[in-house]
Amino acid sequence: MASKKDMQKKKNIAKKMINQMESGGYETWLHQQHSMYIDNNLETYLDMNEPSSTEGQTSSTLDN
Repeated sequence: MASKKDMQKKKNIAKKMINQMESGGYETWLHQQHSMYIDNNLETYLDMNEPSSTEGQTSSTLDN
């Protein structure tokens, strides 16, 4: 596993490269990456966290 110092060094190098290649710089690129991830995974996440048919019912409805 890389040390924090090595990870920070690599992150700084990546930021410099992205700033040179992408208009808007690193922050814009990072925002785009987050947006694409959310767009690609939102439906899956919502499906996984959708309440089951019995979760929304109260105990009185289940007893009847």
